[in-house]
Amino acid sequence: AERMAAVKASELLNEGGDFSEVVTQVQAYIDHLKIFFSLQSLTNLANNGRINKTVAKLAGVLKINVLGWANEEGKIEQLGKARGAKRAYQSLVDILAEHNFNSKKVVIDHANNEKGALALKNLIQAKYPDCQIEIGTCTALCSFYAEKGGLMVGCTVNGEK
Repeated sequence: AERMAAVKASELLNEGGDFSEVVTQVQAYIDHLKIFFSLQSLTNLANNGRINKTVAKLAGVLKINVLGWANEEGKIEQLGKARGAKRAYQSLVDILAEHNFNSKKVVIDHANNEKGALALKNLIQAKYPDCQIEIGTCTALCSFYAEKGGLMVGCTVNGEK
């Protein structure tokens, strides 16, 4: 989502917008950006006390993917779970629709899971053929929490859920 906001700011500045106008427009854009995720491992979240270690271990053994988002307050919130990656990716597409995804742009960052990112991209494009989708890799703190196999999805939505 940060990358999406930076690109938007760059586009507006390149179009000749004045700084204060660009700030206002980018803030309005940020208000419509959402971040969703699918995690295949919860180990680092458990090690940092964000979730119960037993729950994390059980989810790993059962191959349960946890689906969630950064809610309006910026806190991580679970939106669902799915057994297996394919179900998780389809569930993410459903979650996008439930949260008023406007079908314009998606950025999918993966943690050593390009195959999963491409599978999610294909599912999104099947439902939203005109959607612009960019795939990248998780870095820094996102890669730490996403762990191997995790996907982070930034997108624009229409208003609030």
